[in-house]
Amino acid sequence: MLSQVAAASTVEEVVYDLPAGGKRLVQRTDGFDATIVSGAVVYRHGQPTEALPGRLVRGAPSLKGRATQISQRLSRRAVHAC
Repeated sequence: MLSQVAAASTVEEVVYDLPAGGKRLVQRTDGFDATIVSGAVVYRHGQPTEALPGRLVRGAPSLKGRATQISQRLSRRAVHAC
């Protein structure tokens, strides 16, 4: 049986808390009991907990950076093979 889920509301806010007065968009929600990341509760009833299980996600490395990584791995393998 499926349970009914109440609609959550979202409030968007622009905050200027980055270095040099940079701005970012913060979206707060209401209507969820908890937000879980990697099995840890990071928000409960709209309030952050102390848990920080996530990691920073950045863009894909450049092709030059990727080529350097591959070159370093191959060099390590050659050293260990000797």
